[in-house]
Amino acid sequence: MALIGFRLRNQYAQTPSTARIETFSDGVMSIIVTLLVLNLNVPKLPEDPTNRQVWLQLLTLLPSFIGFAFSFLFVAIFWVNHHQLFHSLNKATIKLLWINNLLLFWICFVPFPTSFVGNYPTQPVAVAFFNIIFFLASANFSWMRHYVAQAGLYNDDIPEDEQWQAFRRSLLAPLMYLIAMSTAFLSIWISLGIDLLTALLYFAPITTLNVKQIRALRRAEKEIAREKQKTREASADDRGD
Repeated sequence: MALIGFRLRNQYAQTPSTARIETFSDGVMSIIVTLLVLNLNVPKLPEDPTNRQVWLQLLTLLPSFIGFAFSFLFVAIFWVNHHQLFHSLNKATIKLLWINNLLLFWICFVPFPTSFVGNYPTQPVAVAFFNIIFFLASANFSWMRHYVAQAGLYNDDIPEDEQWQAFRRSLLAPLMYLIAMSTAFLSIWISLGIDLLTALLYFAPITTLNVKQIRALRRAEKEIAREKQKTREASADDRGD
C-alpha cells in the first residue's frame, strides 16, 4: 500500500517548467519529418533512358509522395498543436512526461505505415493501418489535454471552461480517424479524403484563448509599444535639452 501511495504521489510531482519537454519533443519530431522523406527512393532507370521513361519512373513514386505529404502534414499539425498546448502550461508533472513520451512513440511509428501505404496504395488494409496510427496518436493527444486540465497545469489566466472546450474539440480527430479506418474497406479515396478533411480542421491550432482574451492581449501589446515609444521620445528630449 505504501508503494502504491508513493506512485500516486509521484505522478503529480511537479517540474519547474515545460522547457525540456518541448525541446525533446521538437527534436524527436524533426527527426521523424526527416525520416519520412527517406521513403522516397530514387527510381531505377534503364541505360540511356528516354525522357518518357524517366517521367514514367517518377510517376511510380506518386503513391509514396502522397503518403509522405499526408504524414508530413499530420506530424506538422501535431507539432503546431503541441507547441500551442505547452505554451499554455505553467508547469508539468511526471505523469505528463510519460503521456508525452507515449504520444511521441505513436508519432515515431508514422514512417512505417507511410512506407507501407506508399508501396501498396490500393490495399485497404494498408490505408486502414495508416489511420490506426493516426487514431492512436490523436487519442493520446486528447488524453493529454484532459490530463492537463484535470491536473490544473494551465496558466492561471486561462478560464477553466476554455480548457475543457479545447479538450472536447480535440476529440473530433480520433473519431474521424476511426471513421476513415473503417471507410478504407469501402473506398481508399474516401478514407484519404476524410484524413485530409481532418487535417484541414486542425490546421489552425486549438487555442485555450477566446476572442476577447486575444483582443485584450493585442491591446496590451499596443499599449506597451506606445509606452516604449513615449519613453524613447522623452529620453530624446532630455538629451536635446
